[in-house]
Amino acid sequence: MKKHFFIFVVAAVALVSCPNEPRGNFNRATFNRERQLWLEQGIQNYSFCLDTGSMSIRKSAIMYVKDGVCAYIQIEGIDDVPVPVEEQYYLSPELSQKKSISDVYTKIERVVDQAGYRDTVEIQYDSEWHYPKEFQCDWASGNFWLMTITRFIVDPEYP
Repeated sequence: MKKHFFIFVVAAVALVSCPNEPRGNFNRATFNRERQLWLEQGIQNYSFCLDTGSMSIRKSAIMYVKDGVCAYIQIEGIDDVPVPVEEQYYLSPELSQKKSISDVYTKIERVVDQAGYRDTVEIQYDSEWHYPKEFQCDWASGNFWLMTITRFIVDPEYP
């Protein structure tokens, strides 16, 4: 009987002590530091290409941010060809909403908070501007979400 009780106690302690942080290179302290460095720059007018994808959809859009708020989205299709208005219902939910870099940081934080210890989260930051240039979450279920930021421009010409 003591043996069974001991095994039960060891199993319960092991279960409770399992970290819930995802695997991969994601580090919350680094994430918070990079986010703070981004904010401290005070960049209010910029554009960037946001690519998002999952198992079912992968699309791109250029976000034009003016005075800290995304004012315009230019939807892109394959090979940077604009997507016709009548086909924009194919957009992933991520691209149908206007986004700033701060919004991207918030989205990444929500995804990481939902990830568990069996999931893998990878992130890379731009060393000059401190935005998350690539982020991927691979869930243990086999699904994934990928986001990349390219073509970052400070004070762009607006369309």
